Amino acid sequence: MEREFIICIRQLKNKKMVVEISNRVYSSPGLKDEKLVYYEVKKNIRAAMAREKRLKSLNRLKLVEVVKRGNPEMFDLRDTLSLDNINETNFQ
Repeated sequence: MEREFIICIRQLKNKKMVVEISNRVYSSPGLKDEKLVYYEVKKNIRAAMAREKRLKSLNRLKLVEVVKRGNPEMFDLRDTLSLDNINETNFQ
């Protein structure tokens, strides 16, 4: 099985947006005060790191625009995801 890297945008309770790379989707109950509002999956770590860097360079308004293209209501996507249906994905 190939390794996949997930670029996540999480929205914290205080509405702050956090961009990060992970190799799994967080579903821990300890993260109940935040939402996974956007994700992309890349098979190449360099591509994932480049995309993370690009997203981190955006101001909040532009970051929200990226999120709303794929998740207009900014719902928590953790409930709709399973590792079985994640593949090379990009909401754009």
